[in-house]
Amino acid sequence: MTPATLASKKATFITVNEPDVDLPHLFDVAEEVAESLARNWYQTTPLSEVQAVLEDRPILPAEIDSTLLRDCAARIGESDTDLQSVRKHLRKCFWDTVDNLA
Repeated sequence: MTPATLASKKATFITVNEPDVDLPHLFDVAEEVAESLARNWYQTTPLSEVQAVLEDRPILPAEIDSTLLRDCAARIGESDTDLQSVRKHLRKCFWDTVDNLA
């Protein structure tokens, strides 16, 4: 296939539906996990380190991100924690809580 032929084709979008899960419940648990970790992290981390993490926002350090995911998985299971909507909500809630504490 030539580049011209490829360029003339229309994009095909595939919609992937998440499994039949109780997203409001999963989001509530994710929020609890994120708020708890954010409060603990913010209260026990030197201000200079907090500022360094804030400068890299929206990227979370791997240690914080893996702790969020691990703690959430312990509450709702790995398969539900693997849902991208849950992961995004978890990270958003972490940042929202840090914003409220700062």
